[in-house]
Order: sequence, then structure tokens, then C-alpha cells
Amino acid sequence: GADGSAHAALGGLGQDAAASNEAPLLGSGDHDGATDAEFARIKYIIPRLVLTSDILFGIASGTTIKFFPLFFRSETGLSPSNVNWIYVIMPLFVVLFSMLATRATRKFGRVLVPVFCSATGICLMVLLWWMGLDRERGLWQTTWLVVPVCVLRTALMNCAAPIRKSVLIDFVDKSERGWWNSLDSVTRFSWSGSAVFGGILADKYGYGASFLLTAGLQALAISSFATLLRYRRHIDRDLYRPRRSARVGAA
Repeated sequence: GADGSAHAALGGLGQDAAASNEAPLLGSGDHDGATDAEFARIKYIIPRLVLTSDILFGIASGTTIKFFPLFFRSETGLSPSNVNWIYVIMPLFVVLFSMLATRATRKFGRVLVPVFCSATGICLMVLLWWMGLDRERGLWQTTWLVVPVCVLRTALMNCAAPIRKSVLIDFVDKSERGWWNSLDSVTRFSWSGSAVFGGILADKYGYGASFLLTAGLQALAISSFATLLRYRRHIDRDLYRPRRSARVGAA
């Protein structure tokens, strides 16, 4: 009897340890209607889709972001001090928009909010490209128009990064998180590598070409992330559970 109790206790400890090592949403035991095998497949797919989108976002950013100070100086005609002021303001807007995006996830979820923010940011990048098509109107030289577009675009494209990261972490076992976090260096490397190509493109065809390429790559990135919409009930469980509970209570 004592040996049996000891074995049972050890078995329970082993199960607790295994559960604590699992991804938060896998270890909860409730998979919202999916079998263990189906949920394991979902857990395999989601981190890879998030990582793919992050790498594409890194490549896209590298083709343009490093050259914005040169763009402001040579095309918009801003002084170096004014360019620096823009880069003082940008992080403040990123923080503000990150707070707003995090609040929005409580109502719209962690998939729709990044998709909306990134899609809006891509539209602003396309607008920036379009503004440079008509040299006679000189829209790139219109400071009060170019600077807000660039600041808002930067804030929208960066505010959802922590949200995407939280989705990845929720579907990764604790023992594997270090490995997944190390993959961020791949994103940084792709960001720096694509900057070389972006510089060549800007020299040969102008800043507008690099803006358009960036928008296209970012569209691919957000398309990869948007495929997570089919897994919303697993990613945003808290949004769906109250509705199901309300239906059950009403019945």
C-alpha cells in the first residue's frame, strides 16, 4: 500500500513537471473541441507561421528603414537636427500605439489587431511611394505631409510585434523557448542583409522603388500571419469562452 502510494505520488509529480513544461495553452487540457492530436498539429503550425512572418517583416524593413534619414535629408530637405527630432518622436508613438493595440486585443483578439495595424501601415508605405511619383507637385518636399505619414507608418508596423511574440510563446513549450528566442537573431540578420539590396535599389531607381518593394514584402509577411485567423478560437480563447458560456446559461 505504501509503495503503491509512493508510486502514485511520483507519477503525479512527473505529470505535473511535464505539464509545467508544456506550452501554456497546451497544458491547460481544454483544446476547445480539438483532439490532442489536432491541437498538437496546431501547436506545431502556429509558431512557424509567426516566425515566417517575422522573418519576412525583417527583410522588408531592412530594404528601407536604414535609409529614411537620407530620404528626409535629400528628398524632404530637412536639416540633421530636424531628422533627429523625428527619431525622438517615433519611439513615443510606437509606445503609445503598442498600448492601444494591446487594449484592442481584449475585444478583437491577437490575430485581427496585428493584421489591421500592419495592413494600415502597408497602405501608408504605398501612399509614400505614390507621393513620389509626381515630382512636379513636390509632395515629398511637403514636410507637414511626409513626416506624419512616416511616423504613423512606423508606429503601426511596430506596435503589434509584442502581440505576435505572445502568440508564438503561448504555443511553444518552456524547454524550447530559448531556441525559438534565438531565432530572433535570424530576423536581425535578414534585416541587415536586405539593407544592402535596398541601398542598391535606392541608388539605381530611387527611394520610391525601395518603398514599393518594402510594401510588397510586408504584404507577404502579413499574409503569412493572417493565415492564423483560422485558429482564432485557440489563440484568443478568452474572447470565445464567455460567449459559449452565455449560450449554455441561456439554454
